[in-house]
Amino acid sequence: MDGDRLAKAIDWRALPVHPVAALFPMMTEDELTDLAVDIKTNGLVHPIVRGDWIEDGEPQYGIVDGRNRRAACTLAGVEPTFTEFTGADATSFIISSNISRRHLTVGQIAMTIALARRVENPAEPPSLGGRGKRGGYSELARLAGVDRKRISEATLVMEYAAEMVDEVMTNNRRLDAAYKAAVERQRAKEWRTEGMEKLRKAAPEMGERVDKGELTFEEARTLLIDRDKTEAQVRQTAFQMLADFVRLTDGITKTPRLQELPEWLKNDEYEQDFRHYFKGGAAELKAGVEIYQRAVDDLKKMIRQLPKRRGTAK
Repeated sequence: MDGDRLAKAIDWRALPVHPVAALFPMMTEDELTDLAVDIKTNGLVHPIVRGDWIEDGEPQYGIVDGRNRRAACTLAGVEPTFTEFTGADATSFIISSNISRRHLTVGQIAMTIALARRVENPAEPPSLGGRGKRGGYSELARLAGVDRKRISEATLVMEYAAEMVDEVMTNNRRLDAAYKAAVERQRAKEWRTEGMEKLRKAAPEMGERVDKGELTFEEARTLLIDRDKTEAQVRQTAFQMLADFVRLTDGITKTPRLQELPEWLKNDEYEQDFRHYFKGGAAELKAGVEIYQRAVDDLKKMIRQLPKRRGTAK
């Protein structure tokens, strides 16, 4: 495309803006006024960058970087200077230029990269690949110093909490908060679309009660979530007790001079000392060991029921 010819034919005030450049928020009114005064006094220090791009399958020519400078020049009544973008990747140039120039939060940067991906590849499913030979969006994340996970979070917000995108971009909402809301909506959608199938599989009796009209789906879902939380707590307690049991028994067997315990407890003075730690003394210790032995026998039965896994010792 003949950029020079188009630049002369099109009024610079009417030049379109590259869609990725348009993602970045405009300066505030006060900031634009200050910039206009500076341009009026000192001239435009950094020329506006023009270039070519494809948008919706159509070739475009306009501003790649500098729409705030254009607005300030309009306020100042100053004819701006221009330079042409000749690089291969306008998106990387726009994002890296704005990130280095502006005070953006990690959430704003991540959201900008996610939005840029959608602008360039609207039909592509959300991912950090794509962009053909020019490299994946993970490269943009690297250049911006943002974890790929944050861009994935921004992508989820775009899909499930679209009305929060502008709030993240203007820093009126943190990406973490928007992501949390998006995750909740994603889960709710999954429950709505696959919920009854999941409910019947996880809790057949609840599914039956929903079918009979005794419970609403949402009530059953809440009960199932509460039940799962309770079961998880019970399971965690059991695992912790089992781990403590193994560590304790390992410590007992490795205690030096443990074999001398019977001789110590035959001694009335030592046995009396033991009662300071265990009121029942040797008699209660004997009963406790019998309980311990039954526990060991039960554990052995449980272990025999465990499936043998490849690579485990026989």
